[in-house]
Amino acid sequence: MRAAYAITFDLEVAREISHEAFMRFWERRDRLAPDSNEKAWLMRVAVNLAISHRRGFLAGLRHQPLVTASADPARLALDRIEGAAMRQAMLSLDPRERAVLAMRYGRDLSFAEIASLLQRPEGTVRTVCRRALHKLHRRLGGAKAGGDATTLSDPVPVVNVQ
Repeated sequence: MRAAYAITFDLEVAREISHEAFMRFWERRDRLAPDSNEKAWLMRVAVNLAISHRRGFLAGLRHQPLVTASADPARLALDRIEGAAMRQAMLSLDPRERAVLAMRYGRDLSFAEIASLLQRPEGTVRTVCRRALHKLHRRLGGAKAGGDATTLSDPVPVVNVQ
C-alpha cells in the first residue's frame, strides 16, 4: 500500500490498488512457481496498477477543458446556504422518512420497489414519502401552515445525510 501511495498520493486509491493486487494474487496463486517470491510479485503488481492509475488520471486531466471564468461568488454563497438549509431540514426528519426520500428521489426507485425493500405496504411508503415532503416543504419555508400537500409533486433534491 505504501508503494501505491507513493505513486498516486491518494490513500483511498492506494487501498483499492492493494486490494486489487491481493485479489490478482489469490486468483493466480495456483499458477505461480513454487519457488517464486510472492512478496515481490505483489509489489510489482501494485506498482504497475498504481502507474496505470496515474497515467489514466493524468490523461484525464489533459482532456479536461480549461476553466476560464470563475463562478459567481454570490451564487456560490447562496448555493451553500440553500444546501445547509436542506441538510438541516433533512436531519430534522425521522430516519425512516429520510430513507424513503433518498430511495425515491436519490435512487429513482418506484414506490413498489421501496415497499419491497422495506417490507412495508406500498400505501404506507407513499404516505411516508408524502408526509416527509410536506415536512420538508414547511421547514424550508415553502408552505403555509395547513397548506395543501398535493402541490409537492416536484422532486425534492436529497442531500446525502450520514
